[in-house]
Parts: sequence; C-alpha cells; structure tokens
Amino acid sequence: MDNVNLNDFSSYKPTGASFCVDANVGLIFDTLNPEFVMTYKNSSGRSKKRRYRALIKTVGFKFDLGTIRFNFVFFTDSTNDYDESNKILKLDQGIEIGLTAGPGVGVIYAPFTNAPGGLLIVGWSIGLGGDGFCLVTGGTLTPVDDTDL
Repeated sequence: MDNVNLNDFSSYKPTGASFCVDANVGLIFDTLNPEFVMTYKNSSGRSKKRRYRALIKTVGFKFDLGTIRFNFVFFTDSTNDYDESNKILKLDQGIEIGLTAGPGVGVIYAPFTNAPGGLLIVGWSIGLGGDGFCLVTGGTLTPVDDTDL
C-alpha cells in the first residue's frame, strides 16, 4: 500500500453549526420545522454534508405570532457517523425557552432517542412574540435527498 493515508478511511463525524431561517406561528401547541445542512468531517479535514428536515413538537406557555427565527443548529455529544446519517433521528423530551428583549433569543434542546447526543438550536427571532417556556414532546430529524449538496 504505497502512500496511503489511513486517516482517509476515518469515519466522518458531525462538526460545527448549521444556520437556518424558520418562520413560525404558535401559541400553546407548536410544531417547528427548520431545515438545515449538517457538515460531517473526518480527521483529515475532508467533509460531507447531509440535509435534514426537522419536525419538533412543543407544548407550554408560548407567544409566537409571526416570527422569523435565525437559528444555529448543533448536534451535541454525537458520535453518529456520516454513513449512519441517512436514518431518521428521533427526539426525546426536551425544553424550549424564548425571551424577547429587543430581538428575541431562544434555545431548544432535545436528546436523540435512537442515537447518542442531542439537538441544540440557539437562535434570534424578529416579529411579534417569541416569549415562551415549553416542553419539547418529541419530533424527528429526517434526512432529505442530498444529491444537490
């Protein structure tokens, strides 16, 4: 095996943040549906991308009428490999907190039920509302065809 870099065979892991914009309207019951692209890198620095469509269900105190959310999406403590990223990731119970003091600031966290780690979304919102304290009751991250990435 001449000039073979064994790192090229390393698995790809999720790294960094993904950015997405999501419009939302919700009061007590809400379903958030951001779509984002996660980057996976190996130890050689090579990268692959996977697009996800999220469906995040929440219930609780919320006043979110016509807001636009600018989100940074992270996978926390995830050891998922890119080759496994074509599976639907299921979300367990988590939390959503939103505060408006000028532009709104919000955080959503929910662990995965069928993989290590969890989903963390940190964002800013503009529009009417954005306040709330909710329980994430579940959801999914569905891989979308990524042939155009």
